[in-house]
Amino acid sequence: MSARFPGYERSRHRWTHMIDGERIRRTCEQLGLSEEDWTAERSWQAWKTYRDAEIAKRTGPDRFTKSVKTNIEIPDDKLTEMIEKGNWAKQVLRAGGDYSREAIDEIIGIGPLEEERRIELMEEIGTKLGGMPVPKDLTLLAQSDEWLADKKTETRSTSWKNIVYLRSRWLELDFLKVSVKDYTAATVKAFKQWALASGLSDSQKNQHCMYFRAFVTYLYKNEILDSPPRNLDDCSIEVTKKKVDPIPLGKVREVLASTKNEFHRMYALLVLNTGAQNNDIGKLRHDQITGNILTMKRGKTGDNPNVPEVQYRLWPETLELLAKFKSNHPTLFLLSSAGTPLYDSRYEGEDAKKKDLVGQQWRRAGYAMTLEEFRKVPAQQLEDHKGHKEFVAFFLGHSANGVTKGHYAPESQRRFFKACDWLRTRILGK
Repeated sequence: MSARFPGYERSRHRWTHMIDGERIRRTCEQLGLSEEDWTAERSWQAWKTYRDAEIAKRTGPDRFTKSVKTNIEIPDDKLTEMIEKGNWAKQVLRAGGDYSREAIDEIIGIGPLEEERRIELMEEIGTKLGGMPVPKDLTLLAQSDEWLADKKTETRSTSWKNIVYLRSRWLELDFLKVSVKDYTAATVKAFKQWALASGLSDSQKNQHCMYFRAFVTYLYKNEILDSPPRNLDDCSIEVTKKKVDPIPLGKVREVLASTKNEFHRMYALLVLNTGAQNNDIGKLRHDQITGNILTMKRGKTGDNPNVPEVQYRLWPETLELLAKFKSNHPTLFLLSSAGTPLYDSRYEGEDAKKKDLVGQQWRRAGYAMTLEEFRKVPAQQLEDHKGHKEFVAFFLGHSANGVTKGHYAPESQRRFFKACDWLRTRILGK
C-alpha cells in the first residue's frame, strides 16, 4: 500500500475503506477508469467521490464516523484530512483510546499500513508524545530482561556486562518503544539505520546489530513474534579488518628467552602451542591432558555445537613445564603460588567479577609482547603455509562455517598433528 495514498493496493489496482466495521472495495476497472488511469494518483479522485458517497449513504451527512474500539468521534471531513496528513495516530493517542494496530487501522479505515510508514509514525509519536502505551510484559525492557537472564547463563561475565550496556542504548530509541510483538522488517531496517548514523566505530555498530539480531531471534523462538523479520540477517555492519603486520619470529624467540621465570615461559608456550587464551590456561583441567595430547573447547563459546573440540599435540618444552607445575587440586591443573585459581569469572548479584592472574602477571612483567600478540604468531604462520593454512580457524578454536567445516572432520586430526609439529620447528627453530 502507498503511504501517500492509503488504501490503494497497487498489485490489484484496488481501493479499500472501512465504514462502521464494513469493508468496501473498488477496483479501478469498477470505478470506470481506463487502464492507463489504473494508478493511485490518477484514480484517487474517482475513488474519493465513490467513497464519500458510500459514507454519506451509510452514516448520513451529519453523523460522525466512530470506532467501535474507542471513544473517539471524528467528522468525515476531519477524518479525510487526518488520513492525508498522517496526523491520525496523534489524535488517537491524545484521545486515550485503544492503541492496538487493529483499532488504529479501524479508525482511519484503510486497512494495514506499509511497515515503513508505520515505523515513521511510531517515531513521530515517540518524539512528540512520549511513546505508545505498551503492555508491561511486552515492552523492550521486560522482554530484554528475560533475554539477558538467558544470556547470563551462557556468556562470560565481562561479555554479559557489555550486552547490558548495549541494551541500555536501545531503551533510548523511540522506534523501539512499541510492543515487541510489533517488531517487523521496518524495525530492523530502522535499527540498522540508527547504528550506521550513531557515530560509533564499525566494530561497535556491528556489536549492536549482532546482539539486536540475537534478541529478535529470541522473541521468535519464544513465540512472541509469529515469524522473524525477513531482513533480520541483513542487520549487520561490515567491519574492515585492520592489516596485521607479521610478527618477526626473532622477536618471539627473544621474548621467550627473556621470560623472568618458568611459569611465565609456560604461559607463552601454551599460547604458541595451542592458541590458548588466559581463561583457557587458568581453567585448564587434569582431564584435558592425556599423555602429550591436550583437548580443548573454547570457554567463551563452549556451548555452541559448531565450536570444535580440538586435540593439540603438545611440544616437549610445553609438556615439561606443565608436568613441573601440575597441581594437586581435584580438577584444576594449574594454580597460583598461593594455591588459588589463576582465573575466575562470576556474578555477585548483577555485578560481573573477574580475576585474571595470567594476564596480570604477564602485564606486570613488562614483556615486549602481549600474550594476545603471541596468539597471533601461530595463526600467521599457518596462514602463510600452503599446506597448513586450512587449519587456522581450527587451531584458534573458532566455530565451523561452510568453508572450514570439512577440516574439522576426525580424519583431519592426523594432518593437524603434523601442523602442530611444524609450528614447533618454525617458531622455536627446533
